[in-house]
Amino acid sequence: MSRDKLRIYVIGMMLPLMWIGCANPSEGVQNQKMEQRGSLVNHESDDNGIQVEEGVMPTATEMSSDEYMNWMKSKGNGLAKEKQIQSIRYQMIYVPSEYYLLKNPENSSISKEEIEEEKELDNNGVNFILRISSTDGQLDLSKYNVKNQAEYNDRVKYLSFEMHNNLYLEAEGKERVPCKMCTYERDYSITPYASFTLEFPISVEELSEYRLVYSEEIFNHGKIKFHWNDETLNNIPKLIPNE
Repeated sequence: MSRDKLRIYVIGMMLPLMWIGCANPSEGVQNQKMEQRGSLVNHESDDNGIQVEEGVMPTATEMSSDEYMNWMKSKGNGLAKEKQIQSIRYQMIYVPSEYYLLKNPENSSISKEEIEEEKELDNNGVNFILRISSTDGQLDLSKYNVKNQAEYNDRVKYLSFEMHNNLYLEAEGKERVPCKMCTYERDYSITPYASFTLEFPISVEELSEYRLVYSEEIFNHGKIKFHWNDETLNNIPKLIPNE
């Protein structure tokens, strides 16, 4: 199955998604692969979704597919950063390239070449999941503090097409890096959080130099910043090919 057909298949099996951002079709195969990443990582209806859990974190420099998925779910891996302001919780998760291979329903076996190909994408863009929830588990971001249909429509428009303008990477002495693509998963309150997949056009080697900033508007919480240091990024295990 071609990557285009695979992308259609994956999206068809998912909850409704709305694509946000400015991907240019003329950029070709690379954008198709990055969009496929967004589809795969937001498919949280199975046991392989990134559900951060308490418990013992597996530690190794190389891991099998099952070991890697367990590592991704472990809270101690350092990939998930969390900030809570009043009753609202913001969780930002860095998603390494190997995870997308494991989420692909066609990858019953993974070759060394496929791993290297996926890592090449990390030279051009890094991905995150942003989840916004409330401590009581009752937050519906599209309806929060909305008084009428017009305000609801404006909120959905913001979440669907404008929120990427409030997300960027910053570093002292460097030019601000805007969010290239933001995917809002409209699951109609099935999950206890609002979920977004983000892409920024820098390499993973540069990531520790920056802070990811979410300039929050809905709750007036201002600038919320997240950072991943070299130790965390360098300790991400390698996926062992099983082919």
